[in-house]
Formats: sequence, structure tokens, C-alpha cells
Amino acid sequence: MNISSLKLRLKAKSFGSPLNADMKKLKILILTNQLPPYIGGTSVYSKGIIQGLSSLGHRVTVLMRDRNPAMFQDLGVEIISIRSKGLIKPYSLWKARQKVLQIIKENEMDVVLFAYPIVGLGNIYKTLYRHSIPFVVSLHGIRKDDLASPKNMAYRRRKWGLDYATRLIACTRWVAQEMAPLVQQKIVPIHLGVSQDIYHYATQDRVKALKQKLKLEGKKVILGLGRFAPIKNFDALIRLLPRIAEKVPEVLLLLVGEGPEQKNWQYLAQKLGVADRILWHPKVPHKEVGLFYKAAHLFAMVSRSHPRENANEAFGLVYVEANLCGIPVIGAREGGVMEAVKDGETGILVSPENEKELEKAVLTLLTNEKMRQEMGEKGQKWAMEYFTWKRTAEETAKILEEAYFERKGV
Repeated sequence: MNISSLKLRLKAKSFGSPLNADMKKLKILILTNQLPPYIGGTSVYSKGIIQGLSSLGHRVTVLMRDRNPAMFQDLGVEIISIRSKGLIKPYSLWKARQKVLQIIKENEMDVVLFAYPIVGLGNIYKTLYRHSIPFVVSLHGIRKDDLASPKNMAYRRRKWGLDYATRLIACTRWVAQEMAPLVQQKIVPIHLGVSQDIYHYATQDRVKALKQKLKLEGKKVILGLGRFAPIKNFDALIRLLPRIAEKVPEVLLLLVGEGPEQKNWQYLAQKLGVADRILWHPKVPHKEVGLFYKAAHLFAMVSRSHPRENANEAFGLVYVEANLCGIPVIGAREGGVMEAVKDGETGILVSPENEKELEKAVLTLLTNEKMRQEMGEKGQKWAMEYFTWKRTAEETAKILEEAYFERKGV
């Protein structure tokens, strides 16, 4: 099967301050197949880290599989797409890995960054290791059964290249701690950034138009935004809506997203008699999420571990996005959420198993305007000052530089 390479070189966009003169300007190859308009945390991370590293002065090239580079021209970097599909899969994967090596050598890449563990190129990690090419893998979560047995642990190390990586980074301290038993080397936690584009896009006129369209005026809006999946636990909000409505008659639950649980949750709402207090809205492009945050009074998502998902919330960028847009948040006291929310300052953390605690938190924020405003302001300040892609890129660049010099023997 022929593997074609498509390249698109675009003028770089400004994204931050110039690179520190003392730091080597690296030629970085970033592997990802997730970028906006595809929705999800890894898409947001990939875009943010690509633009952040580029704006620090590094030469960034992005490698994707079976994508059209023209879809991602707003990134301001070179995009290379390798076509790797074929009838004979082992041969196709081998050819794809050879193409990756060719790209690295022809472009004299210094280091490779996997924006998340890539599993669609066979054992690309071992291939890079054998050719003494330094690479860093960014980790964004862990399946609980990965730690259930030595066999499972060995499988995960192999699939994610953990034994061969020059360096490993994780989106939170929690992920780094959870994955520590899998690896020999230290995993460095680097918190993600949040794009302020969503804040600036949500102008007063656009927010007003959305409120009018959705008939939100005069309502106390609780926002839930994300996949309609068991781990997101939006059904907990639906279950306590009857009791919330008794004390806050103007309450409305706005759920934005889609997923396998939507029909089950809609049935639950009908059964509890609160279907008219829930507004279901399909998922929206990431640039538009700020409109929904600003149209709401608070954001709530009490993620919980679920047997069908076999995972915890690794971070929860939505909490930081909501804070950025000036509203307080309610999250679960577990997983990486505790690093996205300052309990009692930018929001309230509750046990995902204790719906009474959740009810109290929701009622407190809906009825206490002063607290709601103060938490929103503190959250916005924290999001704007700490959760920046410039900081994420600077910390990541340091790890990439370490990987480069270690492999070079410097």
C-alpha cells in the first residue's frame, strides 16, 4: 500500500513570549491524530501545546495519520499526513513506521513528542528507541485494570511505550502517582493550559443572543457540559432537581453534549417529573463553549469512577474553562479534579457518592449571590494567571530539552 505524505506549511501565529535565549531551540515532531474541530481533551491539549511550543521559538512539525492538513491550517505550523491504511495491516504499519523515521531524519528532528499515547502505528516506540531518537510521551489518564496484574501492567507499558520513552509527562500529579507502579522513571506532572479564545469569543452580545434563543432569561442556570457517559454522573444532578426546584423555583439544568446515556437520563427526568426543567443541547465547537459558561450561574459535574468506564476523571479542563468565564464550579473530590478546583475558593468539591452534599453545594451557590460572585472572580483570576498554555509549553519544553541532551549524551 502506498503511503503518501501531504505537507502544509503555514505562517506561524504569535502565541506567547519569545524563547529564553539560554534554551536550545528544538526541532520538535509532535504526533497526534486529535485536533479541533475534533472534540475532546486530547484535541484541546494537542492544539495548545503545538501553538505554545511554536511561540516559544521551537520549530514544530505535526505528524498525523490519514488526515487532510488543510483542516488544521489555523495552527500556524507544518502539518505532515501519512496515509497508512492497507489490506495487509502488519506491512502497512511497518511502512508507516519507516515513513516516520524518514521524516525525522530528513527534517533533522531533535526530539519527538507524543501528545498522547499513539496506538495506530504498531510499536513505533520501540522503533524510535532502537534508532536512538529521543521521545516524550504525554499521559492523560489510566485505566484501573491496568494495575490489576503484572500481565496487564506489561501490556500497558508495551502499548504506550512506557519502557522506551526518554521522558514521561502527565496532565496531573494524580495521574503521575497512579501510573508510578507501571514505570521505572519519574513521571513529571504538567498541568494543561486553557485557551482564552473561548472567553474572548463569548462577547456580551453573543451571550445575550444565546440566552434569548434558549429562553434562559430569568432562570437560575446550572450547566453541565461533557460526554453523556456514566463517568460524568450528570444523572446525580437530575435526581436532586425536584428538591432544588422546591427552594429555587426558577432553576434550569442545561446539559450540553451527547453520548450513550442521554436516553436513560431523559427517561429519569420524565420519571421524576422534571423534564421541563432540563434543556438538552447538542455538543458545540470548542470555540463556542464560553457562551454557555457565561450564560450559566454555575457549572457542575461530579465525575465518579464507574465499572463501565474503568477510569477516574484525570483532570477536568471544563472546570478551569468555567472559572475562566467567571462562574464557580462544583466537582468531585476524587481523581485529578482536585487539582482543577480549589475547594472553597474557586468552587466546591463534594463526594460523588453523597448526593446530599451535592444538593447543599448547588443550593448554596444558587442562593448566595455574594459567594457565587467571589468564587467566580477567584476562579477567573486563577485560570488566567496559572492555567496558561505559555506555562504549559515552557514546562514541556524543559522536559523535551532534557530528553534531547540525555540521548545525545550531553
